This record gives sequence, C-alpha cells and structure tokens, in this order.
Amino acid sequence: MEKKLNAFYCHLNKHYSMYSFLANATTAIAMAGLALLGVLNGALTTLALVVWACIFGAIYLFGKWLNQEVDDIEKLKGHMPDDCGCS
Repeated sequence: MEKKLNAFYCHLNKHYSMYSFLANATTAIAMAGLALLGVLNGALTTLALVVWACIFGAIYLFGKWLNQEVDDIEKLKGHMPDDCGCS
C-alpha cells in the first residue's frame, strides 16, 4: 500500500498544476450543480433531487480531498525517496 501511495504522490508532484486544476474544477462544478438543484427544486422530483445531490456531494468530497492532497505535497517532499521513478 505504501508503495502505491508513494507512486501517487510522486505523480502528483510531477503533475502538480494538473491536479490543482482538477481539484478546483471538481469543487466548482459540484457547487454549481448544487446551486442549480436549488433553482430546479420545484421542477424535479424528490428522487431526482436526492440522486443528483448525492452525485454532486460525492464530486465535492473528491475535489476537497484532492485539494487537501495537493496542498500537503510540499510537506511530503522531504519524505519522498529521491528515485521515485516518475522523472
């Protein structure tokens, strides 16, 4: 498991700007989707509102988790091996 995490953090370190954009984009899309659900509250059925709210909630959680990982990469650079294999 630790080897897989090292590979993930190495890849995240190499493609930092892409992951940062992805984290911000997923958070923004989820917030826009939840706002749209508030506008469409009267037009959608309760089941559709619940399903879409769960989907947008999961997207938001993923975006916030990825944002936290991107923010913490600076702290992890000192603990990563020199030859992480993604150069």
